[in-house]
Amino acid sequence: MKTRREFLASLASVPAVGPRAHSRDANRPNILFLLTDDHRWDALGCMGNKVIRTPHLDRLAADGTLFLNNFCSTAICMASRASIFTGLHERSHGISRFDLPLTPQAFARGYPALLRKAGYRTGFIGKYGVGNTMPAAEFDYWKGFPGQGRYFVEHNGRTVHLTNLMGDQAVEFLESGDAKQPFCLSVSFKAPHAQDEDPRQYLYDPGLENLYQNATVPVPKTATRRYYEELPPFLQNSEGHIRWKKRFATPEEYQKSVKAYYRLITGVDNVVGRIRKKLDEIGQAANTVIIFTSDNGYYLGERWLAVAGRQVVSARRIGPHPADHLRPPASSKQARQATPGDDAEPGSGADNAGRGRPEASGLHAGTQPATARPRRTDLLADRILLLPPVSTPGDPQKRRHPE
Repeated sequence: MKTRREFLASLASVPAVGPRAHSRDANRPNILFLLTDDHRWDALGCMGNKVIRTPHLDRLAADGTLFLNNFCSTAICMASRASIFTGLHERSHGISRFDLPLTPQAFARGYPALLRKAGYRTGFIGKYGVGNTMPAAEFDYWKGFPGQGRYFVEHNGRTVHLTNLMGDQAVEFLESGDAKQPFCLSVSFKAPHAQDEDPRQYLYDPGLENLYQNATVPVPKTATRRYYEELPPFLQNSEGHIRWKKRFATPEEYQKSVKAYYRLITGVDNVVGRIRKKLDEIGQAANTVIIFTSDNGYYLGERWLAVAGRQVVSARRIGPHPADHLRPPASSKQARQATPGDDAEPGSGADNAGRGRPEASGLHAGTQPATARPRRTDLLADRILLLPPVSTPGDPQKRRHPE
């Protein structure tokens, strides 16, 4: 199995004529990277969800490889996105605040810059998420935006849903390319992230209003006071619980919010279908690697919490609280057969990165092992964000946080 850097090196292995050669080679596939925001691992039909409708993403998983164990090391958007760009952990890239950009040196080592240098036509669409300075000049096609953005935007004199506009932009990028030049297009959806300042929270395309009207979304077994009271005080009083009160506190609000969240994901699925259709039309489907994942997972009311970025993001199991909701989905097109190896079905307890059955490690809900150490809080995103900087932001050669 290749590492990320070995994969990028293989893409760049064809000799270039000058710094930005446009030669096409059978060994240099196009790359389409699709990223959703706050999309939990089981909010896909291919992961066994009986309610949500994601036919195009299900097909992507069936056509390629479905990664059953895919984890986010720092489950908050800016740190996770910087890790995706650079291949570095938060401790190394140093992006622990929303306003911190990658340094030019760090960006130059990221996949968009490396592929552009190797002759790829690069494009970025959607939520950039790393600092407020947009690197538009570093891409051949740029439709990115800072911050969270808004779901309804004015475009060409009409109001459109952001997900649909991003689909239009992706199609524009594909139609305007040179078939002789390989491309790397990154599409970073806002969906299904909540519009935090809006009381409706999950603002889906009105055209999807009728979806899930007659469905009943199962309530997680851990969405009870018992599991909430097992949390340490700093989580009971966290922003995650405050947001739970706005989104999931009553059975009616739970059904309304989760169905709206699912509609946002189905909107993304529709755009994925449009993009794959366009790849077929321009004759590039067979030579395009499609990678789909999310920046982090999400709590949908488990333990009376909402969001993932400010919750348990431990690098290993700590205590009896499996963090099933921190895992983002991931699948890839062009690997024709899944070879999960020791990957396990959700809930099997086969991994040790913060999820699985409590009993698999000798732990049971509501109990602590006799030799349990006190809970650490320094592995939590809340605490990471409060630590002062001790080195140059974004410098992967220096540690940013004190021991």
